[in-house]
Amino acid sequence: MKFIFSIAICFLLLSCTTKENSTQSTKIESTDTVQTTLEKPQKKELIQIDTLQPIEGTFIVDDYPITNQMLEENRKKMLKEMIKNGWGSEFEFIISNDKTELLVFNLYTDYHRLLTCHFKVDEIDNILDKIERDILNGEQKHLQKFISKLKPANFKKFISNKGIKIGLEKEEVIEIYGTPHKEENNEGIEILTWEFVGDILYDRKTDLNGIPLAKNNYGHQVSIFFKNGKVIGQTLHNDIP
Repeated sequence: MKFIFSIAICFLLLSCTTKENSTQSTKIESTDTVQTTLEKPQKKELIQIDTLQPIEGTFIVDDYPITNQMLEENRKKMLKEMIKNGWGSEFEFIISNDKTELLVFNLYTDYHRLLTCHFKVDEIDNILDKIERDILNGEQKHLQKFISKLKPANFKKFISNKGIKIGLEKEEVIEIYGTPHKEENNEGIEILTWEFVGDILYDRKTDLNGIPLAKNNYGHQVSIFFKNGKVIGQTLHNDIP
């Protein structure tokens, strides 16, 4: 009888141990499953970067071979006279040694040439009357009087980097710039204008219709004035941001 009772107890203990091991195994499997799920690498989204390619079809805008150092030296000589005559320090005036041609610079920060004007002196009044933009901040009426007080610079004539000069034929100008974007004739003064988008602000989407971009520029406008088919002046305008 004792022998049968002992067998029954052993069988009961064996049954409980098997059940406990089965439960632990289940728990371990469950834990491993959760850990595997957490450690599964997440799918990464690929971000495509639109690499900007260099813009073709740009050109260097026109200017005059007057360095910033030359402008600084000229300002020191003319500042007192300019202030006396009501001109702001943002303007620079350089007149040829025979006083027949005048360069006017309207400067912005760091000598940025916001506006450059090249005039034949005896045609200044005719030109300024035709300009839509008030390029000299309403000071045109003082210009002729001021010119007479300017000290001649060591320049016989002024020629731009692109070869624009007083007396140049209209056909030669068109060879340089191509077909003008705007033409007007006002009381015998013909004005040809070219307008260029600057590559700095170009959105790379707008159709430029074959017009080149102004290199390292926010926007550039050229207006050249003719009388009897010959250049009597020009203005170069460089936008600011």
